[in-house]
Amino acid sequence: MEEVLIVGGDLAAAKAALELAEAGVHVHLVTAGPGLESGQTDADAWRAMPTLLAATRHPHITLHTAAQVARIEEGAASSHVILQQSPHFVDSDRCTACSVCVEVCPITLDDGRTAIRRPPPGSAPTAYTILKRGTSPCRTACPTDQRAQGYIALIAAGRYEDAYRVIQEDNPFPAICGRVCNHRCEDNCTRGQVDEPVSIRALKRFVADWMWEQVADCNLQIADCRPQTPARGERIAVVGSGPAGLTAARDLVRLGYTVTVFEALPVAGGMMRVGIPEFRLPREMLEWDIEQILDEGVELRLNCRVEDVEALFNEGYSAVLLATGLHESVRLPIPGSDLPGVLGATDFMRQTNLDHPPDLTARRVVVLGGGNVAIDVARTAVRLGAAEVAMAFLEARGEMPSFAWEVEETEAEGVVLYPNRTFKAITAENGRVTGVRLVEVDFRGFVDGRPDFDELPGTEHVLPADVVVWAIGQTADLSFLPDGGPIGKTRRAIVHDPDTLMTDRPGVFVAGDVASGVTFFVVDAVSSGHRAARSIHRYLQGQPMEEGPRIQPEARPPEEELARVERRPRARSRILPVAERVDNFHEVDLGLTEEQARAEAARCLCCGICSECLECQIRCPPGAIDHTRQPRTLTLNVDAVLRVGDEGFEEALRMHRPEEPVPGDLSPSPG
Repeated sequence: MEEVLIVGGDLAAAKAALELAEAGVHVHLVTAGPGLESGQTDADAWRAMPTLLAATRHPHITLHTAAQVARIEEGAASSHVILQQSPHFVDSDRCTACSVCVEVCPITLDDGRTAIRRPPPGSAPTAYTILKRGTSPCRTACPTDQRAQGYIALIAAGRYEDAYRVIQEDNPFPAICGRVCNHRCEDNCTRGQVDEPVSIRALKRFVADWMWEQVADCNLQIADCRPQTPARGERIAVVGSGPAGLTAARDLVRLGYTVTVFEALPVAGGMMRVGIPEFRLPREMLEWDIEQILDEGVELRLNCRVEDVEALFNEGYSAVLLATGLHESVRLPIPGSDLPGVLGATDFMRQTNLDHPPDLTARRVVVLGGGNVAIDVARTAVRLGAAEVAMAFLEARGEMPSFAWEVEETEAEGVVLYPNRTFKAITAENGRVTGVRLVEVDFRGFVDGRPDFDELPGTEHVLPADVVVWAIGQTADLSFLPDGGPIGKTRRAIVHDPDTLMTDRPGVFVAGDVASGVTFFVVDAVSSGHRAARSIHRYLQGQPMEEGPRIQPEARPPEEELARVERRPRARSRILPVAERVDNFHEVDLGLTEEQARAEAARCLCCGICSECLECQIRCPPGAIDHTRQPRTLTLNVDAVLRVGDEGFEEALRMHRPEEPVPGDLSPSPG
């Protein structure tokens, strides 16, 4: 059968396609819009419906909507047409135009319509369409692919329970990441081009806190909107209950696997639990996030250190995920580094968080390092009653790797900073620490992971101290992996395929800090856990291990739209006054009020138009909506390419129906 491609989406194109189809030609009808439109006024539009519907249903017509001709390659006998087609998020065969999706959509545009809408009168198909500009910048910046615009839009509408569901879909730790995330989404927020970025992390924290209060007061239960997954026969072992391990465990349970998490510590959470101080992350909030993961069916075994990975396979596990984290502190080999009274940051924080803190009462503490962990140690030392707390580090005051706002809070609590210092020795008398010998430096940064600096002559001095805490980095304890075994390891990490996260031992995967060899933020570990779960699933199902790329483009409002945005200040969280926090572990950041949260959410510019909150997909009665569909490229082999108004139209019609005149309404059209 002869193949013809017609470019056009109006009534004239539909009639031309029908003419050729009736003559025995297979027609590919390509339109850039969501369907065929009559181009008539509302009064006359419905009269065109029979023709438009006939074109969409004719067996010899294939309708390609939301498509553009990328290029045409002329062949000897036919033409190769390359089409770029945007995803069809609504299945036109299943959509019943019931309007439930419109009722639940939180996005209202300037024309008063929602992001999902019925096509104009006199259009075919009659299925609803979703208006998307692409992926919001906040989402593209997030390692977990968090649909921040989705939960922000729902917060603005006062729909906090729905907003919580959106967060949990991508991130199983809303309460935790609402407090300790490094919020790269805000760095990429388009609102920052107008005034200040939206307080995305604070909004996540507001929703989590609101939900926790409602559940605690028995006002509601957390609804599970996910479809039931059939149980699978495979059992999976996860070693380590940090953010990477627990994320992977939840994902795998949702895929139908039986998952057991082995944790060497007496508490779950990994470094979230024993590495982050309670004044930043209250225990009840951390435990609440973890409890919800366990409630989905994840088995947790505490005080259970795995010493033999191969034995897990002998016990019937089909795959093993190693997510043991970096729980050992790095120390420089300077004189005095191993003296009593010299601690590692991980040991210091672990002891404190397990309610066995070191006695710092009336003692002088020096923290070596300027990152976020060093900040946590210094502020914890203040709360443990230290007489003086100081931090010494290589970087300049304004170049510290820790968050600027936390540095300010730290200084407000009385911690003294000593920037541009290198460490020469830890001094002692009679075996007891007396101070740290420092030298001022001209620090130029790191080259291949090593610090690049010059010492400044005549600047050596001793900073008095009774306790010194190393906080310059962390490493892994990999003693449970035998040297020369099937699982390779380096000094800090487990050797693995960077694309699949599988080790040289088939069926053994890694995730989180122990995969990278460097300390992740929680959100990075969550992302790693998601990746590991997907790889394990593909491995067990015998599927190709490599993941395909995500090809939705990043979207931002056009410049003329940004120029019309009213400037409004960013919401600021309430902070516990210094006098009320330095002698206790009460949470310092008090979060946003409901009034602040809704006003802040309203600052979102809806970059992607559709927020991808998935409310329409969840609520759609016939299940016609699928937001996971991706753009695709089609290659068609056709005998002719015609556009409405081309002379080729009349030529083609006469060729196939020479006895009939060409209808007058096939005159040139802009279709």
